[in-house]
Amino acid sequence: MTLNNKLDNIKQNFGTCQDISKEIFFFDYGNINQKLVEIIGTPSSGKTSLLLKYIKEFTDYNFLYISTEYDIDKELLIRKSIKSSNLCVWFANKPNEIFNNNLLFEYFDVIIIDSLSGIDGEYKEVINQFENFMKHSFDYNCAIIVTNQMRDRFGTNQLVSWGNIDLNQIASLRIKMKHVKVLKKGWTTVARLVKAKIIKNKISDINKTKFMKLK
Repeated sequence: MTLNNKLDNIKQNFGTCQDISKEIFFFDYGNINQKLVEIIGTPSSGKTSLLLKYIKEFTDYNFLYISTEYDIDKELLIRKSIKSSNLCVWFANKPNEIFNNNLLFEYFDVIIIDSLSGIDGEYKEVINQFENFMKHSFDYNCAIIVTNQMRDRFGTNQLVSWGNIDLNQIASLRIKMKHVKVLKKGWTTVARLVKAKIIKNKISDINKTKFMKLK
């Protein structure tokens, strides 16, 4: 189902979100209203789990979750105990499909793109459309959160994220995730311990590394 087919549902379930004074907190890192948050890490480092934890805990916000790599089904949300009353999930991975829907902004407080590196398009096309999308969303007092994969740079031993230089300039908060270990009770996996390291924080003075248990 395309997002346009969901708009009637969205209009019924979501009120408009244009209160410029509304504070939108990302955990205790600060107010991200009209800000970009980037969460980077290697595959399975806890990026998506962190976002689902955020959605579960911050039920006062209306979320649009755009998944670019796989479709998030209702069973996953049920397993994570996430209510869908304030959440719209949409699978899309084409730049024009994602970034040409300006009608979305008035219905959501937080727009999540998981992941930016999963969008199928030329780099310059994607980054230019994303920047325009982001600036326009800020006119409606939205917050934007994106995840980004870190991969080996060809010919080096360095891990870099997609669009690292451009996103470092425009993101207000950048968090690097790292898997630490699997937590088990007996033979059963109950959670994962991950490390969240602040690379950049222009919205508060919190810069310490945190360890989190993510289910």
